[in-house]
Amino acid sequence: MTDTIAPETQRAILLDMRRLWLNTRFQTETELKIQDRLTQALSRDTAEAQRALLERLREVEVAVALLDAELTSLA
Repeated sequence: MTDTIAPETQRAILLDMRRLWLNTRFQTETELKIQDRLTQALSRDTAEAQRALLERLREVEVAVALLDAELTSLA
């Protein structure tokens, strides 16, 4: 048995997922600013935390690109 999802439903799901990833990007960029401030204000070494956040940003870019391609294929 094969369940099919209507294209308009697929589009809505993909758009919701894209919005979530964009929220993740905003949060991650904000966290990077906080890490910068912690470094300046408290002389904290935040290099490891910043590396993890930059890796998350790379993941976000890959995810958004994939979702954009999926949305384009539905058009």
